[in-house]
Amino acid sequence: AAAERLASDGRAGRSARVQNDMRATRDIASIMRTLNALETLRARGLTVAGPVSSFAGTQEFMFKHALLHQVTYDSVLKRQRRQYHTQAGEWLIERSGERVAEYAGLIGEHFERAGDADRAADWYARAATQAQAIYASDVAAEHYRKVLRLLPTAEERDVAGAMRKAAAYEGLGEMLLWQGRYSDAAASYTAMRSAAELAGDSIAQARAWYGLAEVRERQADYLAAQASAAQAEQIAQRVGAQVERAMAQQLQAWCLFQQGDAAAALERAENVLLLATEHDALREMGRALNLLGVIHKAAANFPQASRAMRSALELHRELGDRLRVGGTLNNLGLTAESSGDYAAAAQHYGEALAIAREINDPELECQSLANLGGTLVSLGRFAEGEQSLRQALRIAVANNPG
Repeated sequence: AAAERLASDGRAGRSARVQNDMRATRDIASIMRTLNALETLRARGLTVAGPVSSFAGTQEFMFKHALLHQVTYDSVLKRQRRQYHTQAGEWLIERSGERVAEYAGLIGEHFERAGDADRAADWYARAATQAQAIYASDVAAEHYRKVLRLLPTAEERDVAGAMRKAAAYEGLGEMLLWQGRYSDAAASYTAMRSAAELAGDSIAQARAWYGLAEVRERQADYLAAQASAAQAEQIAQRVGAQVERAMAQQLQAWCLFQQGDAAAALERAENVLLLATEHDALREMGRALNLLGVIHKAAANFPQASRAMRSALELHRELGDRLRVGGTLNNLGLTAESSGDYAAAAQHYGEALAIAREINDPELECQSLANLGGTLVSLGRFAEGEQSLRQALRIAVANNPG
């Protein structure tokens, strides 16, 4: 019996090896056919080899003309197209490794064309996050819209789907806020709130109210901003979401300052700093310190203002938050200018301007140019100052055509 088992195991092993060998032979034959086909297409002038490849150890080919590509694509059966797109998406995931985020949009497109809406939405969401991280707001907004288009209409018990929608609406709202499209941003945050309510996600509800508060603050409607921020704080406090609570309190403090109540703003900003420090919320610590600096500057306490702003700047840099680095540099410039140090002010504004252009933020660029122009005039550099002010004016007009 033992001998029979050994013989049987031997036959099974030989059978498995034969099958593996046959599979490998078929794979090699398939590769050879593909290579021969590519060479035939190249010889006929229909395709060209790319000069460089995105992936090590591979060779990229492309159709010589876009029309030829489209005609060829249209000739493939839809069922086969879906299979090929799925294979392409999975190949990109496998080969891109640590760089997969760079190809997230392309992967999402392949899965969308394959008819796999759920996977496509996930990859478009990753692409949106990647674009947002490098301040490509147009690209990020486009990907967030794709996510929302692909996700099914929310049903009463589809909690997971509602949470995904809430996250996409939040990202879209922030990008629209960056672009100064306040009405659209408000609509996105309102939709986020509805999705969060459907999901029963209180933290997302608080963040939606906070987003609406930010929109109203940008529109200088400080009473409406305070009301929305108060809603965010109330929800956050009820569920113990301390970071969201600090966010809401910070925005209320800023609104109080803008309305001329510096004493109340100072007290609230100090409370925000304590709350954020207690919960290691570095982003909110930085924002609170920056606000404290602005309040101290308004009281002509320039050394204390500068210390608070420099601490904020250090935190923003540590977090890689370049937008707030630029904003804090402008505040440092205004503080230096108020104390009569125009050379230091010009340096701060110049650094802020460079960041604004690197991250393509027209609002920060306009602000930095206007501040720099005024300081250059104070330094007697009239031609340079005029040039900066004219550039700021052009940006302001271009972004506010009405």
